[in-house]
Amino acid sequence: MKNILKFRSDRRFKIVQFTDIHWHNGEPPDQQSAALMTQIAAVESPDLI
Repeated sequence: MKNILKFRSDRRFKIVQFTDIHWHNGEPPDQQSAALMTQIAAVESPDLI
């Protein structure tokens, strides 16, 4: 699969980066982190995560 990165029509390119995520076998904090990352991605509509 070949993905091509392109600028938006307004010449912007938005990147969202999640770092230092610590997962612990699906415990509640993991679920909260996953939900927050999903929400951020939906709100920000990044071109690259």
